[in-house]
Amino acid sequence: MTIELSLSVLGIYCHSMPRHCTWIVLAGTMAALGCGGSQHAEMPLKVGEAFTYEVVSGMAAKHVDTIRVVGAVPLAGVSGFELKGDLGVSTFAWRKGELLVGNGPYGHIEPPLPLLDLDVKPDKEGVRTHTWAGTITTVGKPMVAEATVRTDPDKIQFGSHAVTTLHSTVVITMEKRTITLESWFLPGTGMIKQQQRTGTQLNYAATLLAQ
Repeated sequence: MTIELSLSVLGIYCHSMPRHCTWIVLAGTMAALGCGGSQHAEMPLKVGEAFTYEVVSGMAAKHVDTIRVVGAVPLAGVSGFELKGDLGVSTFAWRKGELLVGNGPYGHIEPPLPLLDLDVKPDKEGVRTHTWAGTITTVGKPMVAEATVRTDPDKIQFGSHAVTTLHSTVVITMEKRTITLESWFLPGTGMIKQQQRTGTQLNYAATLLAQ
């Protein structure tokens, strides 16, 4: 089974290949919104907005995927958003300082998993850490999972400029597999880069194209 936990580039996408797990979040990561639009600079979105990414996934050739915010939906007791891309539909929400991902095209995360948790007090280096435990259900099979969520400031190259981002690293352990999802958020723009690995194998990479 392949699970692509993608914010489609934040959601769960599932193939029928046995014992291989890929989590991709891009279609889901963009759903970090509040009612009528996001009040969080890390993911400023509103219904009708679109983001276009250059994507490399598995053995597929490099291609372009446009993620659209298509509507508002409830998630984790707050108003979230539904995002749609080539991989399908995902749900995301801001709950105070947490950016949560819930449902994906072929899966469900319970409780919703935080990609960012800005409510956690940072240490002197600006690092925040958070733990999560729950279940990830795909093709009707619930899997017990645990995760650590780490955010830290990180300067990366974006286009022709070096920018300071909020870097999120989510390490998920389930059924003896480790999935690492890294996302880079540029305040005022949103998620500009994302990578996912199963073990050391790169499954998915996405970079925001200039708007």
